[in-house]
Amino acid sequence: MKKLIFLIVGMIFVAGSVWSADKYACINLEKVFNEYQKTKDEEEKLTAEGKQKQAEIDTRLKEIDKLKGEMDLLNDKEKEKKKKELDKKMNELRQFDRQARADLMKKRDTIIREILDEIDQGIQEYAKSKGYTIIFNSKALLYKQDKLDITDEVINYLNNKYKKEKKRK
Repeated sequence: MKKLIFLIVGMIFVAGSVWSADKYACINLEKVFNEYQKTKDEEEKLTAEGKQKQAEIDTRLKEIDKLKGEMDLLNDKEKEKKKKELDKKMNELRQFDRQARADLMKKRDTIIREILDEIDQGIQEYAKSKGYTIIFNSKALLYKQDKLDITDEVINYLNNKYKKEKKRK
């Protein structure tokens, strides 16, 4: 009986030691996403592409304005012809604008998913290399000690990894 009690106490002691050896941390995932250099680079590319689409829209708008100005100088028969041309240009512009917005939104969503996957993979790699058992998203925590937050360390890890990959290309 004493051996059984001794064995149970020993198991509890060992289990408690293992449990206390676990390493925990938390990360502000939003901050990691926003400060990850790839996020910034991709956002820059999308902004440039958006500006390019807007420039094309502006060019088409000028063309439409020119047609409107020309209509004032025409007789009724020619005005009707110009109005059809103007309507066609307006419809093309609306369609182009809708398509451009949809394309940019789809591209943005795809990029965000890819970046979040990379961040997830990077966090897992970082956690394994540093011996973490569990890493929590700090936005879901009600309280944490500041020493548990490894957000900046993970950002540096991801950015260094991204720089190395970028150099290889």
